[in-house]
Amino acid sequence: MARRLDLIDQIPVALRPHVHAKPTLVILDDVHRMDRLSIRLAYSTLREFSQSPLALLLTYRDPLTSPVQEAIDELARAAPCRTVELAPLGLSETRELVRGLTHGPSSPDPILLYERSEGNPFFVTELIHAFEAEGCEPGRRRGDLPTTIRDAVNDQTSRLSSGSIVLI
Repeated sequence: MARRLDLIDQIPVALRPHVHAKPTLVILDDVHRMDRLSIRLAYSTLREFSQSPLALLLTYRDPLTSPVQEAIDELARAAPCRTVELAPLGLSETRELVRGLTHGPSSPDPILLYERSEGNPFFVTELIHAFEAEGCEPGRRRGDLPTTIRDAVNDQTSRLSSGSIVLI
């Protein structure tokens, strides 16, 4: 634990020369998975550089656990912030993503990908990777999901009560 606390002190020290030299963007991805110490790190970094040209970008998925939601609320009170909620992709955006990510003579059916992913860009991307790796249309065989999608779903459902899991 002492080593992790030292890390909290070292992050601002490491950032200081960059933040004071030019505007800096710090990205914290998957905040919904953060533990209390990581949340403390984000908050102390924001406080340390409150008068500096630092932008802190947090990405997370709903629903958030109570401690993470409380931490985001606290961060929002500590500095000006803006929340940008991303809607699922539509069919035209799914088509565009398929065109942008596939390279070769064949590509997966965008309509099938859209239906299978419900517009989730991560799912679309992983289904495309599965198509390219396996050479078959993802979703043609019922229940076949790439491991990355299965892991993401398992991570989200692991926080649910047993009654909620039964309901799903």
